Amino acid sequence: MNRRTIVCAIAVLVAAGAMAHSAHAAVRGKNFVITNNSGAARSDLHLEVTWTGGTATLRVIRNAPGCPDPVVSNPGTPFDINWGSACVGAGESITVQVIGDFVQSSEIASGYWTPGTPGQFPLSTGDVTAVPVPGLPTWGIGALTLLLLAAGAAFLRRREPATA
Repeated sequence: MNRRTIVCAIAVLVAAGAMAHSAHAAVRGKNFVITNNSGAARSDLHLEVTWTGGTATLRVIRNAPGCPDPVVSNPGTPFDINWGSACVGAGESITVQVIGDFVQSSEIASGYWTPGTPGQFPLSTGDVTAVPVPGLPTWGIGALTLLLLAAGAAFLRRREPATA
């Protein structure tokens, strides 16, 4: 194999990796830790979520201890999370993730716990905490791709020695 073939193969692999990363980067999300500060165990949580971009869905990524997997209404807002029984104890927290194609920014505008008397227990300011989603920033992969392409271009500029 000559040098040009090797460089072309490397360029194809880098381009394929960059395209795969771009497809993954199109799906974005945000995590929120929500604490039940209503004073009693609750079975349902209803959330009004705002976001920019495409269609968003919500999933519970960390459940309260001892709770079964909840049923979540998707897509769209309001999102209703139902555990079927009052298992989210007072002071316990869950973590939800709002995710979707090209969803840029998302926030929990309001929400409330049910059931109970008088029926709804609204979320207070300190009940919701946004948590960054871990991962490599998109600019890091882009910079790496550009550096590899520049190195490949410099490598191609060097001419192979003529053989007699």
